[in-house]
Amino acid sequence: MRVTFDTNVWNRMVFPERHVNNPNYLSLGQIKNAIRSGQVRGFISEGFGTVEAVRRENRAKFHAQNVPKVEVTNKSHGNGLNCMTIEIKANHSLHPGIGEEFDEELNEALAIGIELLTTPYIGLPVPDRLRNNPHIYAEEVFATADYNERFGDVVRTIVDRGVGEGCFWLSRKSLLRAWMVHGRTDYQIAPSSTAFMNTRAHQGSARKRGKSRRHLRNQPMAT
Repeated sequence: MRVTFDTNVWNRMVFPERHVNNPNYLSLGQIKNAIRSGQVRGFISEGFGTVEAVRRENRAKFHAQNVPKVEVTNKSHGNGLNCMTIEIKANHSLHPGIGEEFDEELNEALAIGIELLTTPYIGLPVPDRLRNNPHIYAEEVFATADYNERFGDVVRTIVDRGVGEGCFWLSRKSLLRAWMVHGRTDYQIAPSSTAFMNTRAHQGSARKRGKSRRHLRNQPMAT
């Protein structure tokens, strides 16, 4: 059996003795033993390191500063033929790292046999702890086109439900709809307690808030 564990499960499951007051304490120990014995093959998403390891109060600034490196080279092949190559690279130096707590939990997860699954974003900074240790990934799982396509299907499903990145698109649609119907609006959209507060649209111009950004991971593009 193959199981991919959410962060709020695996980081408790690796040290169940630290969560004796958790109502699922016994289950945490049973899951850990099942993985250690090979009865369950466990996976965790590298997203815990690329996104969740960045402290919540610092995430907005982290994403705002996440500008991929773009390199353009032009090579002449004679007779007026030129080849331009555009390469988009993640700026991994921007990532603050996974921190001591996640590092300890990851070490224990790896020790009992858990493997990582990559998140195929283009240009998304990956912490050194993960990037410099490719052997901790389940290579045969993510190195296929089927996995990447499935990942894209999951992302689209999340966005279509109006959560995750989808909340940004819904807010923009709501603003436009309100302006078209009423000419102006004063309301709250609350995917969080501080975002999209008291947004107004006046005299045919909408003020846009919370513009979404597509994460770009290492993905060379040639034309």
